[in-house]
Amino acid sequence: MATLVGTFEHGLDEKGRLIVPAKLREALGETFIATLGLGRDPCVLLYPIAEWDRLVQRIDALPEFDDEAAEARRVLGAYAHECTMDAQGRTMIPAPLRTHAGLDGDVVIIGALRKAEVWARDRCGSALAQTLTPERLAEVRRKHAL
Repeated sequence: MATLVGTFEHGLDEKGRLIVPAKLREALGETFIATLGLGRDPCVLLYPIAEWDRLVQRIDALPEFDDEAAEARRVLGAYAHECTMDAQGRTMIPAPLRTHAGLDGDVVIIGALRKAEVWARDRCGSALAQTLTPERLAEVRRKHAL
């Protein structure tokens, strides 16, 4: 599977369509999933089908009656949308996802290796600034032995 990398600035048109950067189109594939993130980040996640299937399998393997697992299943199931691209490489970001992420106008698309993140431009900078502090990066490296 191709890796999704890079940072791209684009805009949504009046219909809520996003031009997917050419460098990400092949990695996402003809059909992909758009959904909300489970974390604190207000962005839209774009998953290639194979990666989405892996995520679903991991969540499905969680205990049936665990409250957090049930919430994860509910959020992912309710807000997941199968998306395709038109001949110009545009895809419709569903309205509930646009609202959640505050997508209206200029957006930043970030390749996050196995998925892509679509951020409102005004939210992206502050989120990355919090992530990219030397202390935070060191903490992540220690926790995950990177």
